[in-house]
Amino acid sequence: MCGIVGSLSKEKIKELAKLNSQRGNKTYSITVINNRNEVVYCNKTVGKFEDGVLESGIDFKVENPYYILHIQSPTKVTGNSLNTIHPATDNKNDTHLWHNGMLLERNLNTIKEEYNYESDWDTGLLLEVVNSDYNNLKKVEGSFACLHLKDKTFTMFRNRITPLYIDEELNISSVPFSGSQNIEFNNVFEINLKTKKYSKIMDFDNAHNPYKF
Repeated sequence: MCGIVGSLSKEKIKELAKLNSQRGNKTYSITVINNRNEVVYCNKTVGKFEDGVLESGIDFKVENPYYILHIQSPTKVTGNSLNTIHPATDNKNDTHLWHNGMLLERNLNTIKEEYNYESDWDTGLLLEVVNSDYNNLKKVEGSFACLHLKDKTFTMFRNRITPLYIDEELNISSVPFSGSQNIEFNNVFEINLKTKKYSKIMDFDNAHNPYKF
């Protein structure tokens, strides 16, 4: 289980981290991006997130830095390894993915073959999928709610199974909070940190629903 939290405010990160605290307490990462959608800081840590981390030198001469906290409890695949702490990153293409959810094992194995992907880390594989084309999410079985940074474009999306909440101040959380709403599933939204707005840029078809019989 994982939790994704995002905000322009350190204090809001702390508030939302408490709401998401039951979603993971074994590993976490703090990432900071500027309003040009460039990663200026990313620290991945084994251990429980504490408020004081945000006061330990995470200050930048950056206008309106955006903070992303990802908290995680390890699965059998990920374990307590720095290599499987979010975001998944493709250094060659400078892309990043924060993911809450889990792909089904049978689906994971099928897509791994298609993308020549060797690891069993589903988030790394999901990054390969969305980097190629968001429409390829139709192939994915399982749960996902994600933040994605590619070509200096910052987006969010989810399928019908996994929630992702946002408010008018661009505060993001895996659990609901005051003033928030669940983003529409099967849609990709671009987040504009300069205008502090988000807007739909496309939709995709993901029909997987384990609750439909």
